[in-house]
Amino acid sequence: MLVAYVAVAVLVGEEFGYESNVQRFAPITFTLFTYGMVAVATGYLADRHEAIKMLTLGLVIATIASFGIALAVNYYMLLAFFVLLGIGLGFYHPVGLSYISKVFGPKHRGKALGINGIGGNMGWLLSPILTAMIAAWYGWRVAFVAWGCLGLVFIGLVIFIFGSGVLRSGNGTNERNGSGKNQKAVVDLKEVEATSEETVAKTSAEDYKTSLRTMLTFLVLIVILITVFRGFYFHGLTDTLPTYLFKERGDDLPSDDPAVRLIIAGGFLSMLYLMGIFAEPLGGWIKDRYGARRPIFFASLINAGSIALIITSTTSWMMVLGVTTFGFCFLLLMSVVNATIADVAPPQVRGTFFGITFLTRDGIGAFAPLFVGYVADTSGSFTGAYWVLAVGAVITALLALGLKKSNVEMVKAASSDR
Repeated sequence: MLVAYVAVAVLVGEEFGYESNVQRFAPITFTLFTYGMVAVATGYLADRHEAIKMLTLGLVIATIASFGIALAVNYYMLLAFFVLLGIGLGFYHPVGLSYISKVFGPKHRGKALGINGIGGNMGWLLSPILTAMIAAWYGWRVAFVAWGCLGLVFIGLVIFIFGSGVLRSGNGTNERNGSGKNQKAVVDLKEVEATSEETVAKTSAEDYKTSLRTMLTFLVLIVILITVFRGFYFHGLTDTLPTYLFKERGDDLPSDDPAVRLIIAGGFLSMLYLMGIFAEPLGGWIKDRYGARRPIFFASLINAGSIALIITSTTSWMMVLGVTTFGFCFLLLMSVVNATIADVAPPQVRGTFFGITFLTRDGIGAFAPLFVGYVADTSGSFTGAYWVLAVGAVITALLALGLKKSNVEMVKAASSDR
């Protein structure tokens, strides 16, 4: 749901009569900014409440929003439902990543987050191409109905596995008196929660404040700045790429049919996300073995070069190379950066810090598509804005030099929960 609109922004703009790229990209900004803001609150709640309940609630809200987007009768109604979508999606990352970080200690945390990333990237790679295909054949509204129906399927799956208590207050996961695999899933979940939440359960409000104060360090500032610039150049590129390819580079695409071009443009974004299936687990392994400084430095520099290749490419194959290289290197760093966030945050406030970093990455990064759109509107080309995104990747690489291994190891030792 998060990346579906990107693939059909051109069609939505045409239906509502907007030619401005700023107007086309505004729904993305509304979603991401709301998502980042909500992530701070859900990150705080993740330190205190049951993860499965929060994840399910977020999915319910996002599913309602997806149907609402499909039914929007004007641009402002569309924006309102994209805000609701951002609220629902804001329940996912801080809660899920904090939960995984509690279950797996520092030694294996990177690999666990990398494996988890495979699932996320499967959804990301399928969404743009399928959304574009459905939109080209049946209209963009049908695509959002399809994702809403998929949300209903997953809500039903969660209820089937964990019981209807996940939608109510109280300890719902023990209300299902089934047997077999369902009951085992509930028992295993409760055993993991009992172990992983033990430290948090014993944490007083004063301890929570103390843990937050311990994070007022130069190292934490560096991590936050890395998320800011990563969010800027990532969202600036990926959330505008299909529109850029369709509107500005259409002659470089291997078709003159607008419907086929739309599908190809969405396919480029799917190729970018496909790289994450291979890259995220590798990044987790690299983080556990070599730390965060070197991979963030080198991969961010390659990201800058990839953006330059996309801009200067003269053939579709060069563009494919630039897009896939960018996707591999950026998504390789997803598990690296997420594990580093977990490393520098005490377990009592880890969910809160994940929420803060999603605000700095996606909340602040939400304005990158508007920046790209504004530059494209005023200059007549995306090129100038894309060069600025490349500079953002270089700045990210330079910030990584502040992640001295000794400092990170010292913080890990102080905040270790295993």
